Amino acid sequence: MDKLCEFLREKGVSPSIQRLKILRYLKDSENHPTALMIHHEISRDIPTLSKTTIYNTMNLFSEKGIVSELCVGEGEVRYDLNLYPHAHFRCAECGKIYDVKIDPELFKIKKINGNQVVHTAVYFTGKCRECFGKDKENL
Repeated sequence: MDKLCEFLREKGVSPSIQRLKILRYLKDSENHPTALMIHHEISRDIPTLSKTTIYNTMNLFSEKGIVSELCVGEGEVRYDLNLYPHAHFRCAECGKIYDVKIDPELFKIKKINGNQVVHTAVYFTGKCRECFGKDKENL
């Protein structure tokens, strides 16, 4: 927990029990959670934790560059602790989101056909290997 406290302080965020639990959850999971998913998991340890606290913390983490916000369909916002340039694959069947390595040079593009690029997000949608495998088993 000391390293997480130090990390938050370096980012200009005052560490609290709630913020540390949220950061630990994000670090230990790779599921690109929504705020509601985070609340569901962390409220098991902190029953008094409000959804508002989760939303406020995720907004703060986003502002401070600790997480990035993903909008990969379905109108929901997911959070990603991995800030290295990468793409995402979202399974249209089970909803899982996976990191996908792509050429990081793509994220350095600042102009396209005279248009200024301010944000680059790449995501793919399809059926993950687990769901695809289930379909093959049912044939």
